[in-house]
Amino acid sequence: MSRGCGSLPRLFCFCAVAVVCSLTPSRACDVSVGVDRFYATPALDAQTRPWFGWQLSSDCTGVQSAYRIVVTAALTRELAWDSGTVASNASDNVACAVDLAPATAYDVRVTATFGAESYDSAAVPFATGADTSLLESATAMWHHNRSAMFVLFRRVVEVRADMPTFLAITAKPSPDRQQAHGVNASKLLSAYKLWINGEPVGTGPGRKIGGGIAVDTYNISALVPAEAATTAIVAVEASYIPLHDDFDDDDDDAGVLFAVLHNGNGSLYTSLSDDNSSSWQCFDAAAAFNPQLGPNGVGAGTRYYVQPLEFLDAATYPHRWRTTTTTSSATGTQWTAPLTLPISAFGQPLLPRHAPPVVLDSVAAMTITPLPSAEQASTSFRYVVDFGRNFQGHVNVSFAAPSEAGRVVTVRLGEQLNGDGSVRYNMLTGNVYEFNWTLANVSAGTLQTFVPHEYCVFRYAEVVNAPEEPSASRIGGWSVHYPLRVANSEVSTATTFDSSNETLNAVWNLAQYTLEATALDVNTDSNTRQRDVCTLDAALQTLYQGAAFPTTSFHHRRRVVQYMFEPLSYVNIWTEFLVAPVAALASFAYDYDTNEVLATVWQANQGSNITNNSDAAWTSGASPLVPQEFPFFSLGVRDRLRRVAAVVAAAYCCHCLDCPLT
Repeated sequence: MSRGCGSLPRLFCFCAVAVVCSLTPSRACDVSVGVDRFYATPALDAQTRPWFGWQLSSDCTGVQSAYRIVVTAALTRELAWDSGTVASNASDNVACAVDLAPATAYDVRVTATFGAESYDSAAVPFATGADTSLLESATAMWHHNRSAMFVLFRRVVEVRADMPTFLAITAKPSPDRQQAHGVNASKLLSAYKLWINGEPVGTGPGRKIGGGIAVDTYNISALVPAEAATTAIVAVEASYIPLHDDFDDDDDDAGVLFAVLHNGNGSLYTSLSDDNSSSWQCFDAAAAFNPQLGPNGVGAGTRYYVQPLEFLDAATYPHRWRTTTTTSSATGTQWTAPLTLPISAFGQPLLPRHAPPVVLDSVAAMTITPLPSAEQASTSFRYVVDFGRNFQGHVNVSFAAPSEAGRVVTVRLGEQLNGDGSVRYNMLTGNVYEFNWTLANVSAGTLQTFVPHEYCVFRYAEVVNAPEEPSASRIGGWSVHYPLRVANSEVSTATTFDSSNETLNAVWNLAQYTLEATALDVNTDSNTRQRDVCTLDAALQTLYQGAAFPTTSFHHRRRVVQYMFEPLSYVNIWTEFLVAPVAALASFAYDYDTNEVLATVWQANQGSNITNNSDAAWTSGASPLVPQEFPFFSLGVRDRLRRVAAVVAAAYCCHCLDCPLT
């Protein structure tokens, strides 16, 4: 699984000619195991017949002659599967030969043999996804105010040393909107955002595939080890923006949250405590987020999508709600038990994602630069925060100074600075990133914290009319991105590049970061201007993500390819947009040709997305794809698709799809 220059796409190697390059660093000998081709993380959710892969360090000399995989139940230590010793040099996409129990925690160990020497991996934990019966037997919830667009949920969960606790969670995405390009897709990724004990964890569910809403799984016990704490505050921020531009909604088209705890043994979570703190509580935060569409009618969005401006109001926001269970807002709005809803309230089936959720991360400020304030008051401060590089997310700002009720702090975001050092918030993409946040009447030392819900794309943040001088400890940001880089892996999950040309090194680093920072649930045209899945852009992104992150991009690339074959997923009927899914499919099938993955995507669709856009099955929104399982591509089919991809890629490069290519 190690990769050298020869395994990069040809465009990368072509550019690297005449330089000295090295992509694989030397490491101590070890066997690092991944589940479903992804290095195991606390958030990983595997299917009942997962795939296993392992990466061998450079000190494991020679060729692997055999392997053995052993899977045991984490709680009972019972043997679930033993592959026995298999004479093979395979180290990738080895499928479990038995069905594992759903919603169950397991450990996997691999022994790799090199002649007379064998190397054992550490035990890697993973959990199988909750099956359909568990998902359908559980209930969903929302606030009793069914039209609430922002609802906060929290629950205290006991972290037990004798039994792990998993959270299966999703939320109803905002309604599909018909875009100017013809794309029918959910525009808001952050239907839910999750924190554990105040630490950001993940967000989802993203776009629907195969008509189903993805359910993410998190291992709370791994995120909060029992030796570190005995309880965990599970905090969920959920939103549902109705289809109507005036935010006029009804009970038949309102938000729904699904958040079910289970113990990793196929059963639902049980608490040792009898007090009410272990139950879910919710808070109607619509007044606190105060969403508005602004004079342009699209808020912070563009003509391609609507993103409400969040004019946060500190007087109605329950500060510190992610870390305490005793908070109420300044207006006295109380936390209450949520309204219980049937699963049918989602309107679509719930399906385990079988892949890591999109990560919610903290971002530190790099520099803070004061600017002259336009206000005459000595307690008015203005400054610009530089986060060092662009990212997708927003800011976290807290104020501890006393303030009078009604004071407005303006926050502006942008990717560039004006000549006077202020932030250019009227973006060239059409977005207007200007937010007005209202302070409450508080005494000194009382923190007022502003954390917007929906993400923007920016590098700089300008704060105007702040009640105190900037403090690095109270200014930061949060980002959303797919976890292509796994920091806690013993073996690097990202390709490294080094050459004698510093400019080329900088180009590589910028390109790799761009691929990483812009990956969400799928690849998109632009997360500022458009947020559509432009199949042409997505095909190129999937190709190069395979080079920059050869192991961890598997699930992401697979999902992108699936989505490109969904009904009406193309942005236009131009040839390059319709052929791009074939290029992405060919690239994926070629990279993972040992895997039974995208078996009949092409056959099942019979080219519908390319040659028959008026087909009733597509225009009605029905999909012939089975969301998770695909039969195997024959070598001949893969080879033909690869040739098609080469022609398409060549056409991209010469910008001439009409010129004769052979």
